[in-house]
Amino acid sequence: MPDRQFVHLHLHTDYSLLDGAIQIKPLSKRVEELKMPACAMTDHGNMYGAISFYNAMKGRGIKPIIGCETYITRGSRKEKAASAPGEKANHHLILLAQNYEGYQNLVRLTSKAYTEGFYYKPRIDKELLAEHSKGLIALSACMSGVPSAYLAQEKCDEAAKAAIDLPSKTGRPPLLPRGCIQGLARVYRSSDQCDPSAALADLLAVRGARGRTAGDLICLGTLVRTPHRPAISALG
Repeated sequence: MPDRQFVHLHLHTDYSLLDGAIQIKPLSKRVEELKMPACAMTDHGNMYGAISFYNAMKGRGIKPIIGCETYITRGSRKEKAASAPGEKANHHLILLAQNYEGYQNLVRLTSKAYTEGFYYKPRIDKELLAEHSKGLIALSACMSGVPSAYLAQEKCDEAAKAAIDLPSKTGRPPLLPRGCIQGLARVYRSSDQCDPSAALADLLAVRGARGRTAGDLICLGTLVRTPHRPAISALG
């Protein structure tokens, strides 16, 4: 396999409130230092930092990839009711703009998530995704992504189906979940259609020291006590 330059496709700036601790200007500087050709921004449910991110990256000769880690509801975005016990109300889905049409559709999706689907979180659904899917690339996000959630419940066939179903709404190849290696192997065995795949790091900090800040934000947002802080991925 020829050498390929690594590009971050799952990254949260400080516009991901109570989660990301990445400031855009220091990020662009560090990405340039690491000689990365491109970088994505995928904040939770919003595109507030898109223009600043675009200008900062273009100013350093780096290709900006505009995206969003959306909240996709199990049913209709217009239903505003609590989920059944033991079930997640929303899952995460990363959408990346492949071109200007994709950027416009991403703007539409994130706007309608607030105006039509807001219920605790700005939500989209499969119907809305199908309507505004051109120019978008879908990735399965973190352990709160649909396939990964099924894997955590040992529902491997459902995970494989979800890995194929969601990207089909955008006309893209199937996605694979960012989960445990054993789980990924099971999905491969369940379906021969899950290719190509992308490995995502869920980046929350530029330097290791900022990882503690990101951990503090997550603890505040989830009411988790400090000794149980989560491990944080940082751009070293």
